[in-house]
Amino acid sequence: AGTNAGAPLDGFLTAVHILRSSRDLTRFVLVVLGSSPPPTLHAFMDIAHGLSDFSDFRLQSTFPHPNIHALYLELLLGLALYVRASRAGDVSQRIRLLVTFYIPLLAVFLLHTKTGSAWRVCGVMFLVYAISIEPLNSVAKRCRFEPAPAGTAADRPAFAL
Repeated sequence: AGTNAGAPLDGFLTAVHILRSSRDLTRFVLVVLGSSPPPTLHAFMDIAHGLSDFSDFRLQSTFPHPNIHALYLELLLGLALYVRASRAGDVSQRIRLLVTFYIPLLAVFLLHTKTGSAWRVCGVMFLVYAISIEPLNSVAKRCRFEPAPAGTAADRPAFAL
């Protein structure tokens, strides 16, 4: 049997038809993150069974190889960072908080896969997030314009010449 040369194009066109707005993208990201608890629970079971000989243990959860699990964890970490950085109104503060607490767990799982290339990719993702995205979010929070009540120090000049 031959290969389907149009498969990548089919995948791209499907994504174009499904993801028509940023709201659709946010929903899709949340569906992917929401489908991750079964592999996460299985990872806890793997860790519990692997503690007897932890030096040779590599976490693979429901995946056939630890490297594939590491790629999946990188995807989840990237999507989690997207949810934290996204200004989409569809994501509640509660979901953002849950995702924020999920990130360290995913990072620990990634360490247990013992996949060095995945660690480096994750490090670059965190570095880019820390340098370029998080400072923008913190500046945006500090620079929100909220008018001061009348009769306060905001009505007077800060200095006089």
